[in-house]
Amino acid sequence: MVDETVPQSLSDAELLRQYEDRLTIAENYQKSAGRLEQEIYRRLEVNGGSAIPSELYVCELITRPSYDQTAFTPLKEIFNDVDLATCFEAEHTETNPVLFPDKWDTRKVIALATRYGTIAQLIVERARSYGRGRLKFERRP
Repeated sequence: MVDETVPQSLSDAELLRQYEDRLTIAENYQKSAGRLEQEIYRRLEVNGGSAIPSELYVCELITRPSYDQTAFTPLKEIFNDVDLATCFEAEHTETNPVLFPDKWDTRKVIALATRYGTIAQLIVERARSYGRGRLKFERRP
């Protein structure tokens, strides 16, 4: 159904009609791909796996942890001031009335928690959560 007409030869009305058609087709394909992706996620969940094995495709779930910044608050009492300054920026306002909340550098927090031991590591562990993840899909070479 692909019309390879050279766009310069189309009338304005035909150009707009074909553009609308292509947008509709693209939207329908996008919806269809979305439904297929949801089924992939469903099957991964039902099977308790992180991939659908295939000789032709790589189809796997890539998950990265996220961290609840507010759950790091007890670390203020554990880290010394020098280390805390490397990974924490306290809530503040700038010249405008916008409030900037506490901000933690998660990579540095994780590294410091390892040095500080069990209690700090437990705080970081409690702050960690895994979302749904994203799907990596590609044809094998």
